[in-house]
Amino acid sequence: MRLRRMLAAALIAGGVLVSPAASAPAAPGCTRTLNVVAHQDDDLLFINPDVSRDIADGRCVTTAFVTAGDAGRPAAYWRGREAGAMAAYAAMAGVANRWTADTVTLAGRKVLRRSLIGAPIKLLFLRLPDGHGYAVHGYQTLHKLFSGEIATIRAIDGTARYSRQALIDTLAAVMTAHQPRVVRTLDYTGSLGDGDHADHHSAAYFAQAAHRLYRTPHWLVGYQGYRAVQRPVNLPPEVREDKLRWFLAYASHDVRVCRTAAACRNGMYGPRFARRYPISNESVGR
Repeated sequence: MRLRRMLAAALIAGGVLVSPAASAPAAPGCTRTLNVVAHQDDDLLFINPDVSRDIADGRCVTTAFVTAGDAGRPAAYWRGREAGAMAAYAAMAGVANRWTADTVTLAGRKVLRRSLIGAPIKLLFLRLPDGHGYAVHGYQTLHKLFSGEIATIRAIDGTARYSRQALIDTLAAVMTAHQPRVVRTLDYTGSLGDGDHADHHSAAYFAQAAHRLYRTPHWLVGYQGYRAVQRPVNLPPEVREDKLRWFLAYASHDVRVCRTAAACRNGMYGPRFARRYPISNESVGR
C-alpha cells in the first residue's frame, strides 16, 4: 500500500514509475561514480558538466540528495523538485523519463531509491530538512547536526532519524554499496558564512567524513558553490548550453527557479552555467 502511494505521488509530480522488476541491472564492470549534494539542482549547477560526462561515458552514476530541498514548503513542492531531478537525469542519459521506485536500507535506515529504466543511474533521496531552519521542522538543519547544536535530525517524510554519526554511516554505506571510484560533492574546505549556502557546505562535510570510512580506493572531489560566480568563466559556449538544457529539464518542476532559456541566461542563474570549479580533492587507498 505504501509503495502504491509513492508511485501515485510520483505520477502526479511528472515522473513515470513502473514495477521495480522492470529495472535493468547495471552493466558488469562499469566505472562507478557517486555525487553527494544538498539540493536537487546542486549537481546540475555546480558539478556539471562532470555528471553529464560520466553519464555520456557509460559510467554507473548514483546521486544522493541529502535534503528534501523543501524550503519549508508543502510536500507538493519538494516532490516536484525530486521529479525535476528525475527529468534532468533522464535527459542527460537520452532515455525516456521512466523510473522504478523502492527503498533501500543503509546503516539501518530506509532511503528512497529511484532507478532509471534504460541507463545505469540511481537517485537517492534522504529528505532531511532544508535551508537555514524552518518552524515546520523545528528549525532542524544539517549544519546544526554537524556542529552538535542538535543531537538528531528527522527526515521530513518521517522515514528516518539521524544522529551526526548515523548520517555519516549512512553515506558511507551508500559508498560501500555503490563502490564508486570517484565521489563528487560540494565545497568541504570552505566555512559557514563565507557566502555559500550552509547546506552546501554541510552536505559536503558529511560526505568528506563518510568517504574516510569507505576503504575502496577512490577520490573525493569538492566543487565550489555560489562563490564560483566570482571566478573567471571557464566553460566553453557549447558546454554552457548543455548545462542550461539539463537544468531546464529540472526547472519545469520547480516554481522557484528560472524556467526558460532566456530567463536563465539573463538572471541570477546565468553565471552558474558558465563555470565549474573543482577546488579540492583527497583520496583513500591511492
